[in-house]
Amino acid sequence: MLKSTFLITCLVATSMVSSQDTAPPHIAWMTWDEAVAAQKVDRENYLKDKKANPPPKKIFLDVYTTWCGPCKKMDASTFKKPSVIQAMNAYYYPVKFNAEQPDPITYNNHTFINPNPNPVKGRRGVHQLAASILDNQLFYPSFVVMDENMNRLVVHKGYKGELVMSGILAYYGSNEYLKYKEAVLKQSEQLKVKAASNQINKQ
Repeated sequence: MLKSTFLITCLVATSMVSSQDTAPPHIAWMTWDEAVAAQKVDRENYLKDKKANPPPKKIFLDVYTTWCGPCKKMDASTFKKPSVIQAMNAYYYPVKFNAEQPDPITYNNHTFINPNPNPVKGRRGVHQLAASILDNQLFYPSFVVMDENMNRLVVHKGYKGELVMSGILAYYGSNEYLKYKEAVLKQSEQLKVKAASNQINKQ
C-alpha cells in the first residue's frame, strides 16, 4: 500500500513538472509600479556597465476597462498569439492598466487618483494617470508605447489583430521607428534646400 502511494505521488509530480515544462508561452503582464521599477533598475545597471547588462526595455501599456468588449476580445485572441507574445516579452515591460482602477498611483513625486472610485450609480471615474497618458482622449482599448526613459512615443486606439499588433510591437521595440524618423527629417531638409535653391534661381 505504501509503495503504491509513493508511485502515485511520483507520477502526479512528474505530470505536474511535465505540464509546467510544456506550458504555452504567455505575456508576463505587470502593474504600472512593477514596470517602472523594473525599467529603472535595468536602466541604472545598463548605465553602470553596458557590456555586462542589457539595455532597458520599453513600456507597453494596454489601457482598458472591465466593461470594454474589444479589450476582452483581444485578451482572448490577439494577446494569445505566438508572434505577439514573443515580440511583447522581447521588447517590453507589458502593463495591464485599468483606466478606472480605484487605487492611487504615485509617480514622479505626484499622486494620481481616481476622483470617483466607488460611485453609487453609474461607472467609476477615470484614473488621472490614464487621462494624462491619453491626453483625455478616452478610447478603449488604447495602447501606449513609452521609450526606455518613460517618454511617450505613440498611442494606438482600438482593436488590433495579430498582424497589426505584432507589427506595432516590432516597429517600436526594434527601434525601426528611429530609422523612419531620421529618413523623414533628411527628406525634409533636402526639400528645404531644394526650395531655397529654386528661390535663388528665380531671383
